[in-house]
Amino acid sequence: MQIEQRMDADMIWSDTIPEKEPTHLIVYHMEEHGYATALAGAGLCGDNEPIAKIYSKLQTNPALNYIPEPYWPEYRLYETRTRDDNRVFILRVPRVYPVNISTQEQANPNVWLYTYPIVRDIVLMLNQYGVNRLTYMTTNVFNFHPEFRDYAKIEHGHVIKYNFLEFADEVTKYYGDLEMEQKALDYVIAPNVWIWCDVFGSFCTNAPMCSEILMGPASQTMLDTDTADTLLNHFSTNYGVDYDEDSLLNLTVKLTSLNNTSFVSIDLEDESHFDFGEEGFEGL
Repeated sequence: MQIEQRMDADMIWSDTIPEKEPTHLIVYHMEEHGYATALAGAGLCGDNEPIAKIYSKLQTNPALNYIPEPYWPEYRLYETRTRDDNRVFILRVPRVYPVNISTQEQANPNVWLYTYPIVRDIVLMLNQYGVNRLTYMTTNVFNFHPEFRDYAKIEHGHVIKYNFLEFADEVTKYYGDLEMEQKALDYVIAPNVWIWCDVFGSFCTNAPMCSEILMGPASQTMLDTDTADTLLNHFSTNYGVDYDEDSLLNLTVKLTSLNNTSFVSIDLEDESHFDFGEEGFEGL
């Protein structure tokens, strides 16, 4: 075990520190509404053990915990390879700073304060290992909120991508491996998403190739397995990153067991608890 420390983040490597080589970093948040990214992330990570854990005083975590299946608060970093044997890091973020869903500019004054330092330090620490590409995997989480009804939506089976290094006038839209014609529409993205992409583009020192958002459609269902499949198929087709179907199925079964339950705490690979009450799931 080896420990690296920056100003606001501590990284604990579980084994040998990796060599430097070109690396694609995929980031996702586990508690987006519908849990499509949690499911897709489980498929990408498979049954691999994390190669590193990241802690920070700025992370948002619950005050209570539960035994014998405790909640693990840290970010976890996983490693896999593409079919062409290129290295991929996958960073799983259990929780983000709470966001008020509003178009008002002053509705979320502290999100940057609690997000930027962690992201900056992680990017700086991963520079020495060759990370030169970022993809933040997310969904159109504000799609059904009335304040955002005039913004663009993503159809079933489609994904959009936007590279913060290019600042194009339009996003790129895909259906499977086909690039679709896209109109100049505005999409709303959560603050944790765009902060990652902006900071990576500024602080990556390895001649960054992309700092992009990969966004799938949102769903009002409790468990959005369709979007998870769409995201995973895009990674497989366009990036050569395969996924583990057993890990995806395992998490799907565990989350499905929460349906029609007033309160449940379960162990998701010793990772996290999901609370389900009268107001439904917590999280974006």
